[in-house]
Amino acid sequence: MTQDQLQTPEQIVAHLEQGGDSRAVKVWQDMKVHSADAYAGWGLTRLKQLAKIIKRNHDLALALWQVPLHDAKLLATMIEEPKKVNLAQIEAQMPQIYTWDLADKYVENVLIKTPFAMQLLQAWSAPGQQLPEMQKRSGWILLYNHTKKPKSTTDLDYTAFLAQIEQEMNQERNWVREAMNYCLITLGKMSHDLHQQALAVSHAIGKVTIDYGTTSCKNPDATQVLQSARTKEQLAAL
Repeated sequence: MTQDQLQTPEQIVAHLEQGGDSRAVKVWQDMKVHSADAYAGWGLTRLKQLAKIIKRNHDLALALWQVPLHDAKLLATMIEEPKKVNLAQIEAQMPQIYTWDLADKYVENVLIKTPFAMQLLQAWSAPGQQLPEMQKRSGWILLYNHTKKPKSTTDLDYTAFLAQIEQEMNQERNWVREAMNYCLITLGKMSHDLHQQALAVSHAIGKVTIDYGTTSCKNPDATQVLQSARTKEQLAAL
């Protein structure tokens, strides 16, 4: 397919539906994901390739987001132009996010690249917030993506985030808990002091269980990762 053949939502949806993979759909069924949207069964690698053909297009991204097809929403995050996204759009789209992968790609491809990233991070991950599961997860995924930025400067109190993880993780919902676990690991790799704090938190929390349905997916054990030879090498290089 060429860009000329993928200029409208209708053309793109037809292409997604024709090129779907039933095996990928079964993975979602095994993971017990329930939504009002249908699944064509496109993997992220294929969607990224398709996004490169379509290229960035804010209006087309908005239109694809309205399509009741999971793959179309994922693709919308990949062709969105973050500089054209405003808070009103985010407030309208966030309640429509129903799976962990859509939350993650919305953050990674869109939110972290907007001027509102830090504002949303602090608002959605604040202690005691009673937010929908995917919105709360998005707050922690914003933190995870922020810590991955090279030479990022911030006044965030990472120690406070670690304390919050220790206090709240075991009481949080499944997909928020998973995001917190990833943050615990990445925060523990940022400095020697944070490593010791994160390791203490992981010991205090104990084993973290994530429900991945009947799939073979497993969440990383924070204590094992933080004590691994690879993490020690990364810290030694700081």
